[in-house]
Parts: sequence; structure tokens; C-alpha cells
Amino acid sequence: MERLEDALDSIEADYMFFTGDLYDTVDFKNKDYLLKWVERIAKRRPLIIINGNHDLLQKVKGGWRPFFSKPFWDDLHFIRNVYAHFAEEDFRFEDENISVCGINLPVEYYENKERTEKLDMFVDALKTGTTSVEKSEEKPKILLVHSPLYVTNKAALEHISKFNIVLCGHMHNGLVPNFMNRVIPGNRGFVGPLSKILPQNARGDIEIKNGSKVTFLSISGGITKLAESSGLSILSPLYPMEIDNLNYEKGKTKVNRLYFR
Repeated sequence: MERLEDALDSIEADYMFFTGDLYDTVDFKNKDYLLKWVERIAKRRPLIIINGNHDLLQKVKGGWRPFFSKPFWDDLHFIRNVYAHFAEEDFRFEDENISVCGINLPVEYYENKERTEKLDMFVDALKTGTTSVEKSEEKPKILLVHSPLYVTNKAALEHISKFNIVLCGHMHNGLVPNFMNRVIPGNRGFVGPLSKILPQNARGDIEIKNGSKVTFLSISGGITKLAESSGLSILSPLYPMEIDNLNYEKGKTKVNRLYFR
């Protein structure tokens, strides 16, 4: 965590965005340590957080069960310069430079009998959470949503095209080691959540076009690719931590991906 903190400080970004899975399972230890760490990194710039599926689940024998640690997120919410909102609550952050919309997908989107992410739930969440976003706003509009799986789907295009940038996580780079990103072009991964093979929208950046409107989708590989709950954390050295440094200028977005151990 100290190395991560040093790396974040060295970037000197204007804003920080965390697109979910702040922890692996809600009954994790060292909550106080994590809260103090968040407080330190948020001192220099706003930190905007949405939740991911792991923030809504508890690891139990035989699988996962829905469980949201409201006291932890209450504490997180009241840290100065931190903008974190509760499960299934969407939110807006706005200042003189940017306008941000955060979509917190419901736990049923991730965990259901069919064991698949639900397109209809994704589109409904977008429709509800982005109704107040105006296309005519002059400042850059940024959408945060944990899963990128359906961001490029035609059913979501009307809502996605309101934004200049969409930031996602969730896919753990499709478990493609970073040194293979250039060797294997494209955005598919090897394995995705729910053990999906060759998932789409698993890594990298995608330009989403809707007429003359272009929305830039950036999918972060995240800090941890193989958590302890996966049973495969012994392979974690293959996957260094990743921070994505985005620069937006004159309608163009450039991404510099930083890797460190």
C-alpha cells in the first residue's frame, strides 16, 4: 500500500477515480488501516469512488452472499475530499472543471441464478442514473461504472454517448499479463469474472462512436488481479499493480498505464 501511495503522489493528478472493488470481501481485516490510507491519498486531490461487486459480497463456504458494510462506507463517505456513495445509489460530482456521474450497479446484476451479468439491469441503471446529464455541458463529462461488459452494447449507446469518458474496472485485464498487451492486440481477455472465457471489453481503451459523438472508454486492469478469495493468489507476481494516468485536453484522451510491484 505504501508503494501504491508513493506512485499516486508521484503522478500529481488533479483527480483520482476508483471504479470499485475497494476490497475483496466485506469481512476483510484492517478496515481502520484502509480508511487511514484513503484519508492520506485524498489530501491532495478529490478521490471519487463507486462500488464494485466485491464491495457488495461476502465470501462464504460454497460461494458468495450479498452483504453490504454500511458502517465502513459511512466512514469512507465522511473523509474529507472523498466522494463515495452507498450501494445502488447513483451520484454526481461537479466542480468548475469536470462533471462526474457514478453508477452503482445492484448486487443482482453480478450474482444471480443464471450466473451472468444482466444487460437489462445495466441499461436500466444507466437510464436512471444519467437522466440529469445534459449533452450540452461544456466541461468534460465522465461516467464511472464498475463493469465495462455492456458499455459498447447498442442498447446502452444512447446513455453512454452523453459522456466524453467512461472509466471501468472489474475485468482484471482479462488475466492477460501486462507484457502481453502489445503482443495480443484488441480488448478481449483470457478469462473474466464468473470464469467467462475470452470476455469482450476486458482491457485497454475503446473509442465508442455514435454519429459524430465519440466517447472514450478506458478499462483499468486494477491493483490486484488475483485476490485471496480466488485461490490463485500465488500467481499474483505475474500481474503487477496498475495505475492509469489519463490526460484530457481539447477533446482528446491519452492514457499512460503505469505498472509496479
